[in-house]
Amino acid sequence: MAQNNIITLKVKDLSDGSSSGTGQVTRHLRISTAYDPNAVQKAILDTNIAGSFNYSFNCSKPQLNITATVTSATPFNNDLEIDVNGQLQAYHGGSCPGTSYSISDYIGF
Repeated sequence: MAQNNIITLKVKDLSDGSSSGTGQVTRHLRISTAYDPNAVQKAILDTNIAGSFNYSFNCSKPQLNITATVTSATPFNNDLEIDVNGQLQAYHGGSCPGTSYSISDYIGF
């Protein structure tokens, strides 16, 4: 029987530390996955976000190919992180503000 794994993608907004959300840039987040590393990825989330954002889902397959991309018309500063069962799997630091960040990872459970 396959193990159920919890995958969490975290987008941390580094551009605004206030809780009011003033000045936050609206960005577009797309998360795509495939269970076969050679297959075409399909979007599981395609949405606009503002501020920090977390998205979690369950995976019971033995492997997962995942890509998360955050884009915006104006520069922003974010960290992107992928966790598996609460453990860091992949990370992209946003120390250089830009208009697009992407993180891809192959996860074997």
